[in-house]
Amino acid sequence: MKIVKSPAVNVPISAAIETGDLVFLSGQIAFREGKIAGETVAEQTEVVIDALEGVLAELGLTLDNVVKTSVWLTDASLFGEFNGVYAERFKAPCPARSTVISGLALPGALVEIDAIASRTSQRG
Repeated sequence: MKIVKSPAVNVPISAAIETGDLVFLSGQIAFREGKIAGETVAEQTEVVIDALEGVLAELGLTLDNVVKTSVWLTDASLFGEFNGVYAERFKAPCPARSTVISGLALPGALVEIDAIASRTSQRG
């Protein structure tokens, strides 16, 4: 089992845990330099996906290895703007996805995404 520590936050989580061929990535929010980065859901989605990419890169993987995502949005009206960025970053065939409308733990965060990646599967 390989664990990627999460240096950016002071909470008891790992950025990712790899077990077998699967990598489970913790939820990412648009958090940089101690604050929320981006005012719109599009800007925050870019930051979140960049963060996921960074964790994947530490393990020698890319977004093409992601097979499942779970997304939390704070407001259903943000879905279209979010989905536009998501579709640009996750190329077809896209990962399986769940989307939930919910409050998030950090005030100002509009989107959170967690992911499951596979070493043996590349969607692209």
